[in-house]
Amino acid sequence: MILGGSFGQIEVIKTAKRLGLTTLVLDMNPRAVGFQYADYYEVVSTTDFMGVEKVAREYGVSGILTVSSDIAVPTVCYVNERLGLPNQGWGIAEAVTDKTIMRERFKKAGVSSPEFFIFTREDNLLEIKEKITPILKKHPLIVKPSDSSGSRGVQKISSTSDLMGAINYAMKFSRNKVVIIERFIKGLEIGAQSLSVSGEMELCFIHNDKLSENMIPIGHSLPPSLNENQISKIKKECEKALTSLGITNGPSNIDLIIDDFGIPYVVEIGARIGATKLPEIVKYHSGVDLIELAIKLAIGEKINLPIAKNKPVAVEMLYFNTRSEVEYDLEKIKDAIEPYNPLEYVINIPDNWVTPLNSGVDVYGHVICTGETALDAEENCSELIARIKSKLSFLN
Repeated sequence: MILGGSFGQIEVIKTAKRLGLTTLVLDMNPRAVGFQYADYYEVVSTTDFMGVEKVAREYGVSGILTVSSDIAVPTVCYVNERLGLPNQGWGIAEAVTDKTIMRERFKKAGVSSPEFFIFTREDNLLEIKEKITPILKKHPLIVKPSDSSGSRGVQKISSTSDLMGAINYAMKFSRNKVVIIERFIKGLEIGAQSLSVSGEMELCFIHNDKLSENMIPIGHSLPPSLNENQISKIKKECEKALTSLGITNGPSNIDLIIDDFGIPYVVEIGARIGATKLPEIVKYHSGVDLIELAIKLAIGEKINLPIAKNKPVAVEMLYFNTRSEVEYDLEKIKDAIEPYNPLEYVINIPDNWVTPLNSGVDVYGHVICTGETALDAEENCSELIARIKSKLSFLN
């Protein structure tokens, strides 16, 4: 059973079928694009614990998986435990989806993570202002929902006068109406795609991250621009963080920052494979198919860990900073792209209309390129994205 029928789940559906498995996809959208690839589908919300459990029992599923988004992770954890199916760890649902619980676990386990404060509607705004004022004199702060994903509701502030607006904005995207206020760590934004097996982190692909001005991931590259000592420190913190959350089997998407002194900070962890084409570039880079391995773990199958290669590769998303109707000729775009020889490219602009990048879902395609180094691959992606945009006509 695959929870979610959006574009981000299509590769999971295809891979499961390639492995000879029968696929059942659930999504609340009756026109979910993933339904057309599935053997069976049901129109059920991926956050409906009881509804998903009922369907899982009816079909007698052997495993449940979701990727790209945290929203269905609690349901996966709940139904796996209810049905006694292979899971990523017992009792981890809250810890991997509520950042307040996650941060408390990190703090208790001594995981290097940013200093933080928790704010709810019942808390006194003046008291929280008093707590954060000394920090704001030295560092900006990040304000974000405790239970959202896809960079929704996240803002950076540099003054207490901006606090209430940032809190209200974060609350709009929070189901539990709890907000985290954390110290902004100046440094290098990176991430990691890990795979745990029987309580051990067996794979950890550290990647460079590229963020938009409003802190939304718009690209990644491998291998990381780090030395062996830095990589070793990062992996140790990742292992410690995974253990603190109780993640013992399956993939994890880990967000990190290395500060100007070389100290790695674990920002948060999602108990699923990352979005923005991360499993694809990991496969191009290393030859390791994280989706295939995650599926096998989800159905309780033993896996053989392959020897990883080391090919420089990068991905960049096609996004916009404007709201407009657009016109374009795919054949002309194809001719413009051909000299770059990308490993992969997709352009998908529904109804020929684009909107500004406000969350991770506001993207309209991607390009994946290689190069002599990760930086070369990044530059090739950026040039190609600019080339594609130059072939679009904005009508508003």
